[in-house]
Amino acid sequence: MDFLAFSTPAKFTQQSLEKRFGELASKLIKAFEKTHLLYRVPIFSWDESLTNKLPWKAYLADPGLNYLLKQEKGKALEHVVFLELIKKGYKVRYYQGTKECNFIVYDERPLYAIQVSWEEHPRALAGLEEATSVLDIPGKLITADNLLTTSLP
Repeated sequence: MDFLAFSTPAKFTQQSLEKRFGELASKLIKAFEKTHLLYRVPIFSWDESLTNKLPWKAYLADPGLNYLLKQEKGKALEHVVFLELIKKGYKVRYYQGTKECNFIVYDERPLYAIQVSWEEHPRALAGLEEATSVLDIPGKLITADNLLTTSLP
């Protein structure tokens, strides 16, 4: 679990995990998912068959694990937003073009883009702008400063 705690949210494929850690890694991921310790977020693609082949992001159920182990405030905030989206019953994917956007909220089609960053900076804005432009959907940047005053879709 350490490799996930130290690198979530990060992108993985089953093949990359097995290459680095052996088949046990895939079995552990499935067990963590079954017990709701970990959630996988597939990439958004119009071609659903690609979502299983392309990298997915892993989120630990308790953002405190990542934060305590690594002191990554931005990733911990991203976890908090992810868990809130899941609790509200949203389906989520992430967007990857030339830039990345943390979450695409969807239901049959993309509805909303959400980018999470501890502070507002150009890289976060660029990913959000690309996703909203390409998918033609509204979006929102969530930071530590606006988290409590921002309503999720």
